Amino acid sequence: MKHGKSFVKKAAGVLLSFSLALGMLPFAADAQAAGTEKNPTAGQDHQFVVSDDTCEHVWSDWVIVRQPTGTEDGERMRYCKLNGVHTQREAIPATGEVSPFLAQLTSPSPTSVRLTWMKKDDAYGYEVYFVSCGSGDKNSFHLVKTIERNDVLSYGRIGLKANTPYKAYVKAYAYKAGKKTYIGQTNYVHVYTGNGTKNYTIPQKVAVKKSKITLKKGKTSQIVGTITPLDPAKKLMPESHGNALRYVSCNTKVATVSKTGKITAKSAGTAKIYVIALNGVRKLMQVTVK
Repeated sequence: MKHGKSFVKKAAGVLLSFSLALGMLPFAADAQAAGTEKNPTAGQDHQFVVSDDTCEHVWSDWVIVRQPTGTEDGERMRYCKLNGVHTQREAIPATGEVSPFLAQLTSPSPTSVRLTWMKKDDAYGYEVYFVSCGSGDKNSFHLVKTIERNDVLSYGRIGLKANTPYKAYVKAYAYKAGKKTYIGQTNYVHVYTGNGTKNYTIPQKVAVKKSKITLKKGKTSQIVGTITPLDPAKKLMPESHGNALRYVSCNTKVATVSKTGKITAKSAGTAKIYVIALNGVRKLMQVTVK
């Protein structure tokens, strides 16, 4: 009796395979994750897969096809060990965490400036934009240097007017499908040549009241940041150059931060938040959401 059932089961399997080949029986896609808006192909099975109702699968371990990034979904897949034609694909959600891409501008001498920035690992190169601060078209940013390397992270400029404000920023680029694509931009940074004027000075450092904060999901907290001026007898750069402090979250899925420094806890995890002065000096905070 046992052998009879085994024979019937095998015969049914052969008949099913033959019917599928001829397109005589309907087939159903196996259970699989739906695609996402950022990765619409994730979860799509590109082979005919028999429904679990009519075929038992012995699945392999998941293999990562594409690693997720902070903003882009990844993908993983597995195959049936009984028949390698049967596969499943599943989206791996974007992590939400992005590497900081920040710049800082200093003045080593009364007539020079030096721009430095953080490395962006997936960049092919960088573009440097620079101009003197002020109003009008002549003070619009100009592309002054294209760096076709990933490991050059500074740019110097000499022969500038003394005690004058200048500003700069950097764009990172890569090539996707043969096309140059911008993949990141730093903060705008400002500095005085010679580090000051008769009345104004630059930030020396940034401090925060709490460098580590723990919040429950949905709760908020206000960052209290302070700036130490390089010359205590002078005022800091006026806010006509920009806000005295800027805030950047490296994982907006966990915690966001407003222009005024208000943190909002979004989901469980940890997030780095940078508090940045006009010239790029900064303080790192850590937010834990439970």
